[in-house]
Amino acid sequence: MHCARTAPDDAPLYRAVTSSLGTYLFSDTPKGRRAMYCYMQYMTDRFFGMRTDADTLKIYELKHLPSRIAAMADKCIDKFVKSDLKSEYPGLERSRYSFTEEKWIPTSVLSEGVCSAAYSISPCYEDFERFVAGNRTQVSSGNHDLATLLYIAGNGYAASVADDGLHRFRHREFFSEVASKLRDCDRARMGNRQSTHDFGYGALQQQAREIAAGILRTEYNIQNGRFLTEYKESSPDAKQHVSLPGTGTVTKRRETERRLRHSRPVSGKRAAIKI
Repeated sequence: MHCARTAPDDAPLYRAVTSSLGTYLFSDTPKGRRAMYCYMQYMTDRFFGMRTDADTLKIYELKHLPSRIAAMADKCIDKFVKSDLKSEYPGLERSRYSFTEEKWIPTSVLSEGVCSAAYSISPCYEDFERFVAGNRTQVSSGNHDLATLLYIAGNGYAASVADDGLHRFRHREFFSEVASKLRDCDRARMGNRQSTHDFGYGALQQQAREIAAGILRTEYNIQNGRFLTEYKESSPDAKQHVSLPGTGTVTKRRETERRLRHSRPVSGKRAAIKI
């Protein structure tokens, strides 16, 4: 029996996290909460790698569980190190854990619980931002790159999103010229507050959106907020390409072609700017 925080009727509380990747049970104890944080971090890292257009992760609160189900709580921990309970990190640093199918619980028990949170999982910046903010998880460099592109494609370029102070935006070279001109527009608008002219601001943001859409389509197989049918090895957390001896010239030429391809504006209707 877990020494869990108790409900008014003294029944131990548990939380189940369910999605298309399975259903895991966690006790409402310091150990269980840290294990659950590790799972939410695991899901954050794989948010875009799931390659789904419409999945949902839900969190349920349960109590009065059958003993065989309650015994599955925190089973993701393979080896627990007690010193983790004193760590400032909200998860498990020294303990070993894994998320595999034999540790799932049957989804039938969820009908006895209360859904306390639900998160959409899709190639959408707002969904990713809500998931990260709601679970206070950390963002990898690869996911930051992809999330930033999704933001720009939908809203236009924003320096505060591209350069968050923690990550270096890998695709910043494609937007450097647009970003510079946008700064000039901002200065012109500040110096002419009475003018209704946008000094080219709208056209530049449209160009930024088109550049981002082009990169998403060619490198991540994402178009209009959906994954394309054909799959390419372009997940943000995929292994980095390693150049072999004698391939440097070819790689450099391909990189130049890639830069030119993404820099060409793509025709299309202008979208609303949220910045």
